[in-house]
Amino acid sequence: MAKKVKLVYILGCGRSGSTLLDMILGNHKKIISTGECQFFDMDKISSNNNQFWKKVANIYKDKLVKNNRDINDVKSIKNCRYISLKEILKINNLGIPNNFKDNQCLNNFLFDNLLLFETIQEVSKKNILIDSSKTISRLFHLYNSKMFDIKVIYLHRNGLAFVNSGYKKGLTNIQSSLHWTIRNYRSQKLLKQCNLEYLEISYDNLVNETESTISSICNFLKLDFKKSMLNFSKNQNLIGGNPVMRDNNNFKIEGNIQWKKSLSLFDKLIFGFIGGKMNKKLGYNYFG
Repeated sequence: MAKKVKLVYILGCGRSGSTLLDMILGNHKKIISTGECQFFDMDKISSNNNQFWKKVANIYKDKLVKNNRDINDVKSIKNCRYISLKEILKINNLGIPNNFKDNQCLNNFLFDNLLLFETIQEVSKKNILIDSSKTISRLFHLYNSKMFDIKVIYLHRNGLAFVNSGYKKGLTNIQSSLHWTIRNYRSQKLLKQCNLEYLEISYDNLVNETESTISSICNFLKLDFKKSMLNFSKNQNLIGGNPVMRDNNNFKIEGNIQWKKSLSLFDKLIFGFIGGKMNKKLGYNYFG
């Protein structure tokens, strides 16, 4: 029986530093950093000039054909999608939502992802793969299949920083607060429910104590830590993620505390009412 794919899954809410973490870990000689694998799309890959992903796509297509999979049905493997705010508030979705209409759809999702991960390992010649998709239901199905050797990094950030970031994207305080709170609630529920092997990391520690934080992650993954991992440049192999970090040759690791000046007392009170308890549980102040 072939060895299980070694997968490091970054779990958490968006805009919490997952792209930065993905890029740093990708500097390890045994790790291939790919970004948010759920956004893998063969049509988009075929239209750009990234030679790594083009090679992956070509080999992947051949494997799908050999296994009698319909290429048109597998153009994108984003079967496990993000849940909209309207859906996330439904009572029956407060647990781990099921994104598949039947078992065959789920089996196809697992098989397609397995082939993709194996192809990425083959092309990169590295045996540990980072998936920073963060989606809870995606992790649940990958883990529950027992097809992968999964370790989880649960990455989180102060909820008020997320609210401030949400304003820049046109979201209201209430929308961001609900999304952040429920996403972290679900993440914690999944980790406990599935008894996943995980390491909890905060954004603040990642940017302010980078060396010791990455060293602890390497220890968790049973890998050696090298300071050279912190010297990174533009990574063209990442799918999705923060484009400012992903496409910037001169990006520097530094914390962003703009939210402390930007948010009003009223903003903090609204968030505190919705997400204050979760913020405190994660080690932050109730109102930021």
